[in-house]
Amino acid sequence: MGYLVSKGSPIQVLAFAPLVVESSEELDDNGHAWPYYYYLKGFIKTFLPGRCQTERVVAVPVKKDDIKTYVQKLWILTDGEMPYY
Repeated sequence: MGYLVSKGSPIQVLAFAPLVVESSEELDDNGHAWPYYYYLKGFIKTFLPGRCQTERVVAVPVKKDDIKTYVQKLWILTDGEMPYY
């Protein structure tokens, strides 16, 4: 995600999902069910000695059901149909 932002992308959500699933869904430590993974754009700020600080863009793991709390245009995560709000 950091790479995409560094190239000027307005990315807010990064999602990975296959077209065909042949396994059962088991949750990992982030609440993701393989093979579905969802990330939101986040930031890490590090404070260094001498009043120096750095900031980096990171991909923050999030459950699909929790994305609506952060992103308004959820139709991108549907099967192409625009949801009604």
